[in-house]
Amino acid sequence: MKNAAILLTLTLLLSTSTALGGDLSLHFVNQAYRDGRFYTDIRFDGDISYDTLDAIRNGITANMYITLQLSKSGGMFRSGRGVIAQKTESFTISFDVWENRFVLQDRSRKAEVLVSSPVEIVRQVTKFITPFSTPLTRVTLADRVFIRGKIKIQTIKLYPPFGIFLYFFDPWNYESGWFYSDTFTLENI
Repeated sequence: MKNAAILLTLTLLLSTSTALGGDLSLHFVNQAYRDGRFYTDIRFDGDISYDTLDAIRNGITANMYITLQLSKSGGMFRSGRGVIAQKTESFTISFDVWENRFVLQDRSRKAEVLVSSPVEIVRQVTKFITPFSTPLTRVTLADRVFIRGKIKIQTIKLYPPFGIFLYFFDPWNYESGWFYSDTFTLENI
């Protein structure tokens, strides 16, 4: 009985813990449609959590994925009738002990930069992915569309049976929900 009480207490403590630092979010500004292509700038709010950054400083490599979608609007509750365009940007974040800096690798562009602070990581990611641009072939100018984006930071992936611990307490990984733009038509931007 005593072991069960200890296990229950630990489970409750771990499940109510939160990672220090800010949750990253994103929003979309300055949409434009020119020459058959859609453009938007992406802005981040918040920071990468302290626990994730501490893990990176201690030798764990993090993978950051940003998924962006342009979808037709289906009406209520921003439900989409179909994804028009999708792009996933991927980055690797590690720490160079000798330089005392973070290393940000953009996998899509085969680029690597050294940054001195966590704020600079977010700024560099913004530079790499802004503006988001995609050709549009399956949409008319009168269609109502919206943009949505999702952020995922993955450091450690434990497989069963050890993965059960990350279900209750996972200070190193982050996955946001979808962040939506307002609905608009291409002829009005």
